[in-house]
Amino acid sequence: MAIPKKYARPVTVDGTAFRWRVRRKPTYCQGNGWGPMTFAVEPADTPGRVLLVSLPCSRPDAWLGERATAVRPALVKAP
Repeated sequence: MAIPKKYARPVTVDGTAFRWRVRRKPTYCQGNGWGPMTFAVEPADTPGRVLLVSLPCSRPDAWLGERATAVRPALVKAP
């Protein structure tokens, strides 16, 4: 399943264009802080091959006070 283009953000890594997106609303588990912060990345030229990245922290909009981080383009580019 491809990432919708409407809310996807572009990023270029080593000359390859990608699109990435964080889910707009947390799932129930993410909201409670039980699930990790995740975002999806796919190549911009061949949509459909999606990589789901999980971070070892919770979402900033989690309902319970957990350690959180915001996903920024620099974090998406990091190895």
